[in-house]
Amino acid sequence: MNLILKRIWAKHRGFVFTPREFARLGTRAAVDQALSRLHRRGQVRRLTRGVYEFHMDLSDRLFRGAQGTTASSNFAGLEHTYYPDAFPNPFIEQARRLPEVQKVLWFARFPVTRFHKEGPDAVVEFLDLRFPTIRKDRPAGFTYQVKFAPDGRVLSQGWVRR
Repeated sequence: MNLILKRIWAKHRGFVFTPREFARLGTRAAVDQALSRLHRRGQVRRLTRGVYEFHMDLSDRLFRGAQGTTASSNFAGLEHTYYPDAFPNPFIEQARRLPEVQKVLWFARFPVTRFHKEGPDAVVEFLDLRFPTIRKDRPAGFTYQVKFAPDGRVLSQGWVRR
Protein backbone atom coordinates (compact mmCIF):
# COMPACT_ATOMS: atom_id res chain seq x y z
CA MET A 1 0.00 0.00 0.00
CA ASN A 2 2.92 2.39 0.70
CA LEU A 3 4.21 2.08 -2.87
CA ILE A 4 0.76 2.77 -4.26
CA LEU A 5 0.34 5.79 -1.99
CA LYS A 6 3.77 7.15 -2.98
CA ARG A 7 2.88 6.92 -6.67
CA ILE A 8 -0.45 8.64 -6.07
CA TRP A 9 1.17 11.45 -4.05
CA ALA A 10 3.66 12.02 -6.88
CA LYS A 11 0.73 13.08 -9.07
CA HIS A 12 -1.24 16.31 -8.96
CA ARG A 13 -4.47 16.89 -7.03
CA GLY A 14 -7.42 15.63 -9.07
CA PHE A 15 -5.36 12.84 -10.71
CA VAL A 16 -7.80 10.12 -11.87
CA PHE A 17 -6.56 6.52 -12.04
CA THR A 18 -7.57 2.87 -12.15
CA PRO A 19 -6.07 -0.18 -10.39
CA ARG A 20 -4.45 -1.20 -13.69
CA GLU A 21 -1.88 1.61 -13.24
CA PHE A 22 -0.46 -0.28 -10.24
CA ALA A 23 -0.43 -3.76 -11.82
CA ARG A 24 3.33 -4.17 -11.43
CA LEU A 25 3.16 -3.58 -7.67
CA GLY A 26 1.14 -6.69 -6.82
CA THR A 27 -1.79 -8.86 -7.69
CA ARG A 28 -5.07 -7.28 -8.78
CA ALA A 29 -6.71 -8.33 -5.51
CA ALA A 30 -3.90 -6.77 -3.42
CA VAL A 31 -4.07 -3.50 -5.38
CA ASP A 32 -7.89 -3.39 -5.07
CA GLN A 33 -7.65 -4.00 -1.33
CA ALA A 34 -5.03 -1.27 -0.89
CA LEU A 35 -7.13 1.23 -2.86
CA SER A 36 -10.19 0.28 -0.83
CA ARG A 37 -8.28 1.02 2.40
CA LEU A 38 -7.08 4.36 1.03
CA HIS A 39 -10.68 5.20 0.10
CA ARG A 40 -11.94 4.38 3.61
CA ARG A 41 -9.22 6.61 5.11
CA GLY A 42 -10.22 9.48 2.83
CA GLN A 43 -6.89 9.61 0.98
CA VAL A 44 -8.44 8.83 -2.40
CA ARG A 45 -11.98 9.37 -3.65
CA ARG A 46 -13.83 6.58 -5.45
CA LEU A 47 -15.60 8.10 -8.45
CA THR A 48 -17.16 4.90 -9.74
CA ARG A 49 -16.37 1.21 -9.70
CA GLY A 50 -12.66 0.85 -10.46
CA VAL A 51 -12.02 4.59 -10.95
CA TYR A 52 -10.37 6.68 -8.24
CA GLU A 53 -9.26 10.28 -7.79
CA PHE A 54 -6.38 11.66 -5.74
CA HIS A 55 -7.97 13.74 -3.01
CA MET A 56 -5.95 16.23 -0.97
CA ASP A 57 -7.13 16.97 2.56
CA LEU A 58 -6.44 20.56 3.65
CA SER A 59 -6.46 19.78 7.36
CA ASP A 60 -3.51 19.81 9.73
CA ARG A 61 -2.40 16.41 8.41
CA LEU A 62 -1.05 18.26 5.39
CA PHE A 63 1.64 19.81 7.59
CA ARG A 64 2.60 16.71 9.54
CA GLY A 65 5.67 14.60 8.97
CA ALA A 66 5.75 10.85 8.37
CA GLN A 67 5.82 10.09 12.10
CA GLY A 68 2.69 12.15 12.78
CA THR A 69 4.65 14.95 14.43
CA THR A 70 4.38 18.53 13.33
CA ALA A 71 7.09 19.39 10.81
CA SER A 72 7.73 22.77 12.40
CA SER A 73 6.57 24.41 15.59
CA ASN A 74 5.38 27.36 13.45
CA PHE A 75 2.54 25.21 12.09
CA ALA A 76 1.21 24.29 15.55
CA GLY A 77 -1.28 27.18 15.59
CA LEU A 78 -2.83 26.60 12.14
CA GLU A 79 -6.60 26.69 12.10
CA HIS A 80 -8.99 26.16 9.19
CA THR A 81 -12.59 27.31 9.44
CA TYR A 82 -15.17 26.63 6.74
CA TYR A 83 -18.50 28.40 6.30
CA PRO A 84 -20.08 26.74 3.26
CA ASP A 85 -23.47 28.46 3.59
CA ALA A 86 -22.41 32.02 4.43
CA PHE A 87 -24.88 34.80 3.62
CA PRO A 88 -24.23 36.94 0.50
CA ASN A 89 -22.17 40.05 1.14
CA PRO A 90 -22.43 43.04 -1.27
CA PHE A 91 -18.89 44.19 -0.45
CA ILE A 92 -17.45 40.77 -1.34
CA GLU A 93 -19.44 40.70 -4.58
CA GLN A 94 -18.25 44.19 -5.51
CA ALA A 95 -14.64 43.30 -4.70
CA ARG A 96 -14.80 40.15 -6.84
CA ARG A 97 -15.73 42.28 -9.86
CA LEU A 98 -12.50 44.35 -9.63
CA PRO A 99 -9.96 43.38 -12.33
CA GLU A 100 -7.07 43.13 -9.85
CA VAL A 101 -9.04 40.79 -7.59
CA GLN A 102 -9.97 38.64 -10.58
CA LYS A 103 -6.24 38.19 -11.29
CA VAL A 104 -5.64 37.20 -7.66
CA LEU A 105 -8.49 34.68 -7.77
CA TRP A 106 -7.19 33.30 -11.06
CA PHE A 107 -3.82 32.59 -9.43
CA ALA A 108 -5.11 31.31 -6.08
CA ARG A 109 -5.44 27.55 -6.06
CA PHE A 110 -7.20 27.37 -2.67
CA PRO A 111 -8.81 30.82 -2.38
CA VAL A 112 -10.29 32.13 0.85
CA THR A 113 -12.32 35.31 1.21
CA ARG A 114 -12.51 37.11 4.55
CA PHE A 115 -14.68 40.05 5.52
CA HIS A 116 -14.44 42.28 8.58
CA LYS A 117 -15.13 45.86 9.65
CA GLU A 118 -12.50 48.41 10.68
CA GLY A 119 -14.58 51.16 12.24
CA PRO A 120 -17.12 52.22 9.62
CA ASP A 121 -15.06 50.80 6.74
CA ALA A 122 -15.62 47.33 5.27
CA VAL A 123 -12.52 45.24 4.53
CA VAL A 124 -12.46 42.25 2.16
CA GLU A 125 -9.33 40.07 2.05
CA PHE A 126 -8.47 37.40 -0.50
CA LEU A 127 -5.80 34.85 0.31
CA ASP A 128 -4.56 31.44 -0.80
CA LEU A 129 -4.25 28.54 1.65
CA ARG A 130 -1.00 27.48 -0.02
CA PHE A 131 0.55 30.44 1.81
CA PRO A 132 -0.63 30.02 5.44
CA THR A 133 -0.31 32.53 8.25
CA ILE A 134 2.82 31.46 10.07
CA ARG A 135 2.86 34.10 12.80
CA LYS A 136 -0.19 35.65 14.44
CA ASP A 137 1.27 39.17 14.20
CA ARG A 138 1.66 38.99 10.37
CA PRO A 139 -0.82 38.41 7.56
CA ALA A 140 -0.54 35.40 5.27
CA GLY A 141 2.13 35.74 2.59
CA PHE A 142 -0.44 36.02 -0.21
CA THR A 143 -3.17 38.42 0.96
CA TYR A 144 -4.89 41.02 -1.22
CA GLN A 145 -7.08 43.55 0.59
CA VAL A 146 -9.85 45.86 -0.62
CA LYS A 147 -11.16 48.53 1.76
CA PHE A 148 -14.59 50.09 1.18
CA ALA A 149 -16.26 53.21 2.57
CA PRO A 150 -19.75 52.68 4.07
CA ASP A 151 -21.31 53.99 0.83
CA GLY A 152 -19.51 51.32 -1.26
CA ARG A 153 -16.64 53.41 -2.69
CA VAL A 154 -13.26 51.67 -2.90
CA LEU A 155 -10.93 53.48 -0.49
CA SER A 156 -7.84 51.37 -1.10
CA GLN A 157 -6.73 48.07 -2.54
CA GLY A 158 -3.47 46.19 -2.73
CA TRP A 159 -1.23 43.55 -1.21
CA VAL A 160 -1.18 43.47 2.58
CA ARG A 161 2.21 44.14 4.05
CA ARG A 162 3.19 43.66 7.64
